[in-house]
Amino acid sequence: MDKTDRAVTGLANLSLTDSGSAAERSLEQRPSVLAADGARRREIDAIGTAGTKVACQDLEGMSPLDFFVEEIENEDVYVRLEAYRRVRLIAGALGPQMTEQKLLPLLLEHASSLKDDEILLTLAQGVGNDAFLPLVPSPAVLVPLLTRLAGAEETVVREAAVASLLKVFASLPSPVTEAFSTFQALAQGELFCPQVSAASLFPAVYQKMEGGREGGREGGTEGELRALFGTALAKNENPMVRKAAASALREMVPVDLPVHRHRRPDPPSRPPPLRHALEDRSWKVRVSLATDYAGIARALKGEGGQRALDALHHDLLPGLVSLLQDNEAEVRIAALTHGFAPFCPLLGAPLFVQHLLPCARLLAPDTLPGVRLALSTACLDLAPFLGQDEFMEQVMPLLERFLMDATCPEVNARLHILSRLAAIGPWLPPPPSAPSSPSPSTSSLPTILLHLREDENWRLRKGAIEAFPVLAAHMSSEHRLVHFEPTLLPPLLSAFHDRVAQVRAAATLALGRVAHITGPAFVEAKIWPRVLAQYRRSRLYLTRMALLHALQSLLVKGESTASLTQEILALVLEATRDKVPNVRFTAAQVLAEVSDFLDASSLQTSVTPCLGAMAEKDADGDVRFYAALALQGKEEVSMASGEDNLSTRSVAVLGGGGGEGEGGRDQGGGS
Repeated sequence: MDKTDRAVTGLANLSLTDSGSAAERSLEQRPSVLAADGARRREIDAIGTAGTKVACQDLEGMSPLDFFVEEIENEDVYVRLEAYRRVRLIAGALGPQMTEQKLLPLLLEHASSLKDDEILLTLAQGVGNDAFLPLVPSPAVLVPLLTRLAGAEETVVREAAVASLLKVFASLPSPVTEAFSTFQALAQGELFCPQVSAASLFPAVYQKMEGGREGGREGGTEGELRALFGTALAKNENPMVRKAAASALREMVPVDLPVHRHRRPDPPSRPPPLRHALEDRSWKVRVSLATDYAGIARALKGEGGQRALDALHHDLLPGLVSLLQDNEAEVRIAALTHGFAPFCPLLGAPLFVQHLLPCARLLAPDTLPGVRLALSTACLDLAPFLGQDEFMEQVMPLLERFLMDATCPEVNARLHILSRLAAIGPWLPPPPSAPSSPSPSTSSLPTILLHLREDENWRLRKGAIEAFPVLAAHMSSEHRLVHFEPTLLPPLLSAFHDRVAQVRAAATLALGRVAHITGPAFVEAKIWPRVLAQYRRSRLYLTRMALLHALQSLLVKGESTASLTQEILALVLEATRDKVPNVRFTAAQVLAEVSDFLDASSLQTSVTPCLGAMAEKDADGDVRFYAALALQGKEEVSMASGEDNLSTRSVAVLGGGGGEGEGGRDQGGGS
C-alpha cells in the first residue's frame, strides 16, 4: 500500500470512528424533527454499527470524497445528516486544493436540490465555522455556496448563512469585491428570500466598502451599492423586504455619515432610503422606521457639523411630522412612543414647540385608546426638557384636556396621567397666593382632581385620591393653610365613605402620605380634628374600619406630641367596644400597630388589659383571635397583609363594595 492509500484509509477509519461515536450520542443529540420512535432508533444505530464494521474491511480502495458521496446519497436521512456534520473531517483529509476543486462544487450542487432544512442549516453552520476556514485556500471560495444557502426559504438557514458570510468577509484582507458581488446577487434575486438576506448584509457590506476607500475618495461601487439598496430593497414590492431594509437603516446611518464629509456640499435633501420608508405602502415598514427614528436622529447629531444639523432639521424633522400624522394608528403610536419626546433635546425647546407640539394638539382629539395613552405618556416625558414655564403653558393644557375628557369611555390615558403626576411634580407651580390672580403658569389641576374625585368610575376616583399628596408636597406651609386644608383635605377624608374598598384603601394611604409631608404640627392642628369628627359622625362600619387603619400613619415616633398620641389611643380603645365585630377586631389590629408609639405606662394600664379582656371574653371568635395575636406582640395582621389572613367573613366585608349593613354584621349601622 502506497503513502496515498494509507492516508485515505486513515481518513476512512477516522470518519467511521466519528460515526460510531455519533451513533452512541444519537439518542441525545438527534434533532427533534428527525427523531423516530425508540425501536426505530435502536434499529438505525444497529445498522450503523454493523455497516461500520463492514466498511472498515472494504474502504482501503475508496477515497475520502467517494466515502462522503456514498454517505450523503444514503436513503436514511439520519446518515445523510451525520455525513454533513463531518464535512470538516472530509475537507481536512482532502486538503485545501481538493476541497476547492472537488468538495465545494459537490456541496454547491447538492445545496440546490436539498429539501431538508436541518441538513441545510448544518451545512450553513459547518462551512462558516472558524475551524473550517483554514481548510480552504481562501475563504472567498466559500462565498458561492453560502450565497446559495442565503437564498433558502427557511429563515434559520438564511440567518446562519448570513452569519457565515460575515465571518468570511471578516477573514478576507480585501473583501470589497466579494462583498459587493454577494450583495448584488442576493438583492437581484427573483424571490424575496435572498433579498431579505441582502438587507441583513447591507450595513456590514457597506462598512467594508467605506473602510476600503483610498485617499478619502468614494469608490464607484459605494454609489452603486446605495442605489441598489434603494431600488431593489427599499422600493421592493414585497413588504417583508421593505421592512428588512427599514430595519437596516439604524446601522446604516452612522456608517453612511462619514462619507458625506468628503462630498461636495449640496442642498439638503431627504436620503432616498428614508424617503422610501416614509412613503412605503406597508404600515409595518413605517412602524419599523418610527421605532428606530430617535436612534437615527441621535446618530446623525452625534456626527456634529452644520450638515448634520441641517439634515436633522430639514430631513428627519419633517419625516417625524409625517409619521405623527400617519393614517395608521400603529404608526402614530410608534412615533409618539419612540420619537416624540426624544426629539426635544435633539432639536431644542423652541424648535420642538414650533414644529412638533402642534402635531400633539392635532392628535389630542384622537379617540383610539392606544394613541391617547402614547400621547399622554409622551407629553409627561417632556417636562424635564421644556422647563416649568414652557411645560405649564404648552403641555399642561393638553394633559388637563385628557383628564377632563369624559366623552371617551376608555380611561387608561387618564389613569396613566394621574399615576405619573408625581414624576412631573417638580415642574408644577404652587397655587397663587391670591385666588383672584390667575396666570398662564397656574394649573387648574386641583380643580380637575376635585372633579375626578366625584367621577362615576371608581378607578378615576382612586387615581384622583392618590394624586392629592402630590399637590401637598409642592405647597409651602402658607399654601397648605390657604389651599390644601380648606379645599383638598375635606374631599380626601370624604373618600373614606366611598362604596368601593379600593378607594377607601387609597384614601388611607394618601392620608398617611399627606401627614408625612405636612408634619406633626399640621397633623395635630388640622388633620386629626377632622378625622376624629368624621369617625364620630360615621354610621357605616366600613368607614370606621378604614379610619382606624389610617390612625397609625398620623403618628411619627419621637415627633408626635403626647397629647395627640393619647387622643388616638383613646379613640382606638373606644373602637374596641363598637357594636360591630369587624370594627372591634380592626381596633385590636390597630392597637398592636400603635404600641410602638406608646410608653410603658400606657401599655400596662390601657392596652394590655383591653386586649386581654377581648381575647378572653368577646363573643365573636374573630375578635378573640386578633386580640390574642395583638396581645402576643405578633404583627401578621396588618393593613398590608390583612386581606390574606382575615376569615372568609372579614374578607367579604373589606374587599367588597358593600353598602351599609353588608354582610349582616352591622346592626343598623352600629353607632
